[in-house]
Amino acid sequence: MLPFLYQQTGTAKYKTAADNIRARYNTIPRKCRQGFWHKQSCPNQMWLDSIYMGEPFLARYGAVFDCKVNGVDFCAATVVEQILLISQHLRDTTTGLLAHAWDDSPSGKQSWANSTTGNSCCVWGRALGWYAMAWWTHWVTCLPTRRAAVTC
Repeated sequence: MLPFLYQQTGTAKYKTAADNIRARYNTIPRKCRQGFWHKQSCPNQMWLDSIYMGEPFLARYGAVFDCKVNGVDFCAATVVEQILLISQHLRDTTTGLLAHAWDDSPSGKQSWANSTTGNSCCVWGRALGWYAMAWWTHWVTCLPTRRAAVTC
C-alpha cells in the first residue's frame, strides 16, 4: 500500500515508510536454504500463508522504487526465490497440493513436521489461496518490460 500511496500522492512519508519496511528484509532470519522464517518464534520454518505477508510488498516496492543490490533486482529476485522455494518443498507429489508448513530444522523438528520431509500433513485451503494471490500480485506488478529479465 505504501508504494501505491507514494505513487498517487508523491508524499515523502510514504516512501520513507516503504524504505524502512524494505530495509527490514535485509535482517529477516533465513533458513539454511535461504527461505524467510515464518516469524522469530518459528526458526527454520516456512508457512505457506507467509508468502502473502511479505512478497506482494516486495513486488510492489520493486515496481515503484529502485530495488537493486549489487546490480540485481533484489525485490523481484527475492519474490521469485521465496515462492519457488516454498512450492518446491511443500508440494505433495501425489496430490500436487501444497502442505501448510515446512520445518527445516536440522534436529528437533516440530511435532507437526514429518521427520523426513519436515512438511506438515495438513493442507490449508486459505493458505493455498494466499499463495496463489502472492503469485498473481507478483505477476501483475512485474511490468511487461521486466518479465523476461526476472522470469516471473
